[in-house]
Amino acid sequence: MISLQAIKNPDIHLTALTPNSSYSGTVSLKVDFSFSDSFLDSINLETLRQAYKESDRRLRVKYTIRLYKLMPIVSKKLREISFTKKWTLYWTRDPMILEKYNTYVWMLGIDKDGYAEFFDDFDRAKRFLFSISETLTLAANEVGIGTSSLNAELEVKMWKHTFISAVKFRARAEPVMVSIIKD
Repeated sequence: MISLQAIKNPDIHLTALTPNSSYSGTVSLKVDFSFSDSFLDSINLETLRQAYKESDRRLRVKYTIRLYKLMPIVSKKLREISFTKKWTLYWTRDPMILEKYNTYVWMLGIDKDGYAEFFDDFDRAKRFLFSISETLTLAANEVGIGTSSLNAELEVKMWKHTFISAVKFRARAEPVMVSIIKD
């Protein structure tokens, strides 16, 4: 079973893509997140083969991003989005995978929009499921005139599997400043 200690120190960043805007414009922010390298290293093909053998063939990770405007007393929630990324383990006879990884058990990724993605690289498959990069666009009038401090909170939820206990944690990014000027 994968140690939950390996999940510590998640890496979340908030970037203001448009730090300055007019009141009638928009503000774009980018949220980047990935699990720690020690966690990604603990997910290996042997673990997935064992999960497949025990009929544990679907892995879901639910991400919830909340964007806040930091205020003196209570922060104001500006936006919240949730989505799920999935892996489905399946039996493959793909000669490239058999030659490169010496395994018949492989994964199919399903993104937040429901599109399937086949992988030819195990590291890319892990990055697909265990990292995100989302751009959020807000109307500048939602933020308000003046200089504001915005922050993002990320909640990650993974259900119990044969190789990992249920996981739920929250992480906050460092705040960013945005300036909105009157038209």
